[in-house]
Amino acid sequence: MVAFAEDEERFKEIFVLKEANEIGIYAFNIYIRGKPTIVVIDDYIPFMNGGTSTESMPIFANIGVDGALWGPLLEKVWAKINGNYESTAAGW
Repeated sequence: MVAFAEDEERFKEIFVLKEANEIGIYAFNIYIRGKPTIVVIDDYIPFMNGGTSTESMPIFANIGVDGALWGPLLEKVWAKINGNYESTAAGW
């Protein structure tokens, strides 16, 4: 994901909607086996409790230090394409 994000124009093209929305639905332009596809997800990111009762963090990809959600959202797209998060264990 980081290598992909290094090219700002390519990075922007993946998002169908360029701004965050209140309903929490996101669509991404991606290629699956060479075929252009739009994948739609919601913004629910699985969290786990940390060391204290007030501390929680995403189970998988972290939210950016600037609050950016694109990492966890792209990871969710990958999980959806592959069936679920468990199917993507170890990057497969």
